Amino acid sequence: MNIVEALVAASPYFKTLLKEQDIMIAVNDTKQVRYYSPSNDLDLG
Repeated sequence: MNIVEALVAASPYFKTLLKEQDIMIAVNDTKQVRYYSPSNDLDLG
């Protein structure tokens, strides 16, 4: 598992841990978006 894969695996937990905050999470490598979770107020996807 490389760093990008580890961040993709951990990203849903960031949303859970920071549920009181309205955050958007995106994990990208050099070619594509690997994970995207919009915030409640902003959706770029």
